[in-house]
Amino acid sequence: MNKATRFLSLAIVGLLAMTANADPAADAKASSPEHHDMMKHHHMMMHDRPFMMVVHRLDLTDDQRKQIHAIVEKSEAQEKSTMANHKDMQTGLMSPGDANYANSVQAAKDAAVAHIESTSQDNVAIYSVLTADQKAKIPQIIDEMKKHMEDHHQKMKQHHDDKGQKSGSSEQHTH
Repeated sequence: MNKATRFLSLAIVGLLAMTANADPAADAKASSPEHHDMMKHHHMMMHDRPFMMVVHRLDLTDDQRKQIHAIVEKSEAQEKSTMANHKDMQTGLMSPGDANYANSVQAAKDAAVAHIESTSQDNVAIYSVLTADQKAKIPQIIDEMKKHMEDHHQKMKQHHDDKGQKSGSSEQHTH
């Protein structure tokens, strides 16, 4: 699978996850609305808008925050409207034997491309709000974030390896 196909597949899965509402009862039982908003914001930053993770690390003025918030709000409203029109796509992708499966796949591809294009346009608009000094800090912030993620992955790998060694050594003692 080439990178473009893999990326498109991941984008489609992400879009499907965004439209999924498998258990409305669980949603109703979710904690406070503030917690829900915080988790939605975290998801948006981590998965849908990684550039926002960088922007949040910049020293923004109140005016810049307002402008960026307006860009994101407008985009989210448009995407919410678009995703409401693609709910049938989710069901159609569940059954490859369905007569409309190919149409559902194409709709998912189209939605993924539209999402990527919209996010890219938002990133350009947000970037234009930044000062030259802020723009100059972006590569450094990205490097710091990469280093942090590498450290985190290394710690997780070490933790996983340690757990494997402990369970392996306990198996040796029991036999």
